[in-house]
Amino acid sequence: LPAVVDSFRFSNVTLATISVGACEIVRTRQQAHSETGFVKLIWRLSGALQVDQDGRTCILEAAQVAVCDTSRPYRIRLLEKTSFFILMLPYENFPNWESMQARVCGRKLAEGAITQAAFGALATLANFSSDAIKADGDIVVRAVQWMISTTFHKNCGDVDEAVPTDGRIGRARRFILSHISDPDLSVDAVAAALCMSRRS
Repeated sequence: LPAVVDSFRFSNVTLATISVGACEIVRTRQQAHSETGFVKLIWRLSGALQVDQDGRTCILEAAQVAVCDTSRPYRIRLLEKTSFFILMLPYENFPNWESMQARVCGRKLAEGAITQAAFGALATLANFSSDAIKADGDIVVRAVQWMISTTFHKNCGDVDEAVPTDGRIGRARRFILSHISDPDLSVDAVAAALCMSRRS
């Protein structure tokens, strides 16, 4: 099946732009071992695209993104000539991935300014030459990763209803989630915001 693929690797992250005719991409349990340990984000650019994982199905419209965990079977159906981005990041790029995966895999991420900004950054990056992408791509992809991490946490806002919303733990949780995309977020920053020692 003829396909046009442009692929780039930035340290432990892979970005690909793919354009292909109607087909099905099926990842079985046996094949999943070759990609194990990655979060796969699929952004539709044009055409018709459907993502299935864990008994859930989502159909993407333009600029919408779906999520797959590569360690488990999934299917991507392209119902006509379709163009899309694939962004693959290792689990360790998303703290608490194990607790989030059941809420985001096989589903569309919530739309909003953050998701659209991430998509816009990737779309802009894809329009540059290979040399420009190699020079600046790592920074752009890191920014997209922070935005996606924030979106994951927004999608999973009620994933742990047992965590209190008041008191120190609740305040710490709210502060962390509201600053999750900040690369300078640290234990010291959380301690300072809550007026407590690092050890506490």
